[in-house]
Amino acid sequence: MLKMVILPLLFISYVNAQCNAAAGQVAFADDGKCRDCDGIFPGCSKCTEAACSECKAGFKFDNGVCTYLNGFKDDTTCLDNYVKVGSTCQYCLHCSGKCEAEKLCTGCDEGYYLVNGHCLACSRCKAGKCTVSGGCSECEDNYFVKAKQCNTCGQCATGKCSSTGCTQCVSDKYTLKDGVCTLPLKSLFPSFDKLH
Repeated sequence: MLKMVILPLLFISYVNAQCNAAAGQVAFADDGKCRDCDGIFPGCSKCTEAACSECKAGFKFDNGVCTYLNGFKDDTTCLDNYVKVGSTCQYCLHCSGKCEAEKLCTGCDEGYYLVNGHCLACSRCKAGKCTVSGGCSECEDNYFVKAKQCNTCGQCATGKCSSTGCTQCVSDKYTLKDGVCTLPLKSLFPSFDKLH
């Protein structure tokens, strides 16, 4: 296991050494390719994979973002799989097809569904029961569908988890509400009642 962690880090370190840092390039962990900082963080001349650390001439560094000085126009473009939102480039994670500024993703990779321009994983969905537009329609055992995603049955009594959630909790110390069994606050924090 330790080798799996060290090897990718060594690879990225090696690739980063091959990138031209002086020209504002950085390697990314997902594919190890060198990319211009300016294509990820508009106006940026030095960066890491996560953030810009220095701006190009004509820009000022403001809360981790390069902003345009008076008299300069916005002519920065973002790399593929990034979309320009204001003066930054946002990564279109798991998007398929187009990634647009207004909506971000317009489609998702297989195994993901679209919600407000973002692609969310079809986690715990039964095979073939997740669509890009509809999300999960049927879940694995011990999970139920709520708001297009699978939620755990958690503290449901055995055999009491339906497609809409719990119908009975494992014990009376839990409260059943909207298909979910939860512990009341007073059982988690006994001194809570004394404060009121």
